[in-house]
Amino acid sequence: MADIAQATRNYNDYQMIMSIIWKRINDTGRNWRHVYKALTLLEFLVGHGSKRVIDEVREHAYQLQTLAYF
Repeated sequence: MADIAQATRNYNDYQMIMSIIWKRINDTGRNWRHVYKALTLLEFLVGHGSKRVIDEVREHAYQLQTLAYF
């Protein structure tokens, strides 16, 4: 996870990482593990990744709040 956090400082890598995270968070049903792993990674990135991660999490706050009923 530390390597992924470091990669968020590169613009191209950041775009790829975050697009995959949001795609995995939107998985449903039998793919609940994808959601869980994406949230775990997102939590780590908020603390150790680029500052842009925090801004993007704020932009997707509603999407994350809907997971409270998951």
